[in-house]
Amino acid sequence: MPAPTSSSFGTRKSGTSGYCRTDMTHGRCSRASALQSSEPFWSKRAVQMPFFETAHGKSYYRCWDARKAVGGVVFLHGFGEQSGHYHRLAGAFSASGLAMWALDQQGHGLSYGERGAVASMDPLVDNAERLISIAASEAPGLPLVLVGHSLGGIAAALLIARGERRCLGLAVTGTLIQPETVAIPAPPEVTRDPFYLDMLATDPFAFSVTPESTAARRAAMHKARGELAAALPKVDLPVLLINGDQDVIAPARYARAVRSQLKNATVLIVKDGFHDIINDVPHFAVERRLVAFARAAINGRGR
Repeated sequence: MPAPTSSSFGTRKSGTSGYCRTDMTHGRCSRASALQSSEPFWSKRAVQMPFFETAHGKSYYRCWDARKAVGGVVFLHGFGEQSGHYHRLAGAFSASGLAMWALDQQGHGLSYGERGAVASMDPLVDNAERLISIAASEAPGLPLVLVGHSLGGIAAALLIARGERRCLGLAVTGTLIQPETVAIPAPPEVTRDPFYLDMLATDPFAFSVTPESTAARRAAMHKARGELAAALPKVDLPVLLINGDQDVIAPARYARAVRSQLKNATVLIVKDGFHDIINDVPHFAVERRLVAFARAAINGRGR
């Protein structure tokens, strides 16, 4: 398996929080000894910007350190996003002793691929598996939890459904995991957080896709949901589903309905929350719940 390679790009501050800095030299996160040290996490290359090789091209990822880390989170973003959009979530995890690894999905951000093209979920699942391997190698022995949003939530759930057990829990936000067809308005309202709306409006990696690309992506996601419907009920890992009650892409009623089909699932429906619930007005409550879930899964409490 090819080793991660360092980025040749210059430092890019967009999407990083004030206490983080980028390190373009080492290309990997601090190891467990550094993660668990008493030194400030920002002195340990708090944000990393390396790549790893795939069969299709270079995939970009980053890591946010935590001081005295007790665990780690592997995070997969949704369609039309990139890992830098989640620096606020990474800060919440880091402040709670959880390092966070995140990649740019294929066709997004700094990663390879035609912009926004997702003809199959398999490459996303493979890349997520690689990211878990990278986290496990960069911080040996650090317990991990898998978190995904929307498109990333489907990839995360598929990975668990296919037998990945190096992560102790699965949390998905704004994710429809049943093979249902939802009539999505155009354009859908995904957030009312002015900070995030500004980030989207000024994102240098923003793109548009053709109707054919949209249809192919939705077909790939629908096929994946059929697989999840058959496999997820057999999974006994703790699962957390978070949806906003105003989500028109992954309506909350489906999260409520699927709870009884899973062995160890908890559902949180966020009042006045829209699709991009991690980056919406109630993001503090969502961050707190994700942190609590991750720490509980790591400590073996299951919720």
